[in-house]
Amino acid sequence: MSKVSLLMSAKLAKEIVKAIETTDEQAVFVFDKHGLFVRVSDPLHIRVVEIMVEADTFDEYSYDTDEEQIRLGVVISRLKDITKTLVKTDNLKLEFEVGTNRVLTWSDSLQRSIRLIRSELMNDIPEISVSHLYDSVIDAKTLKPFLKAANVKGGVVDIITDDNFILCSESDEGSVEITLTAEEVQLKPTDYVSMTTFSVEEINRAASTAVGQIQIRGKQDSPIEMRWNTEMGIKVKAWVASKV
Repeated sequence: MSKVSLLMSAKLAKEIVKAIETTDEQAVFVFDKHGLFVRVSDPLHIRVVEIMVEADTFDEYSYDTDEEQIRLGVVISRLKDITKTLVKTDNLKLEFEVGTNRVLTWSDSLQRSIRLIRSELMNDIPEISVSHLYDSVIDAKTLKPFLKAANVKGGVVDIITDDNFILCSESDEGSVEITLTAEEVQLKPTDYVSMTTFSVEEINRAASTAVGQIQIRGKQDSPIEMRWNTEMGIKVKAWVASKV
């Protein structure tokens, strides 16, 4: 019997759902011996998010198959219907047997199933590759209040590098700005000059699970790339296209 099974905390299960649902309502879950990988994009391909949950991040992880990978088409709302009923002390077990069209789940004594969709009929999302010209690190406790203050309808943010790292958003309601020194954000190189405009809402959605230190890379008029690890150890990479 070829199958993949895993056990995780309620908090990890909810975090996986949150990382995906802000971008798309369905996703291909790719399992292999290393763990779980998901790449999703919004319909207009403005925002792409990748998550990697390594095998040792789960409480238990078993990949018992000769298949190089197992690809499951998951409707996120169906998984959320299960995770939203979990309390902090719950665990969630998932099991998929190759050749079936459902994922079985257990939480305490309650067993439920998630009907899958055919992953081969879903669009493949290409890997994003950009030759970035600057690299920086910003704390989520700095970025998120800025995004909250700037997130008016249709709001945009200019990300500026010029010895400093500047976030600037202007609207009819006023302006919001943060200026950080090159040392504060570990900006490299310090002499690269750029000013690129992004949608505040798109960055806010992409960074919904961000905590701690966020690596930000970019270049003039190109997508911005953000990387971080969530509280539960999920590795996240997100790209947001510029408004050129």
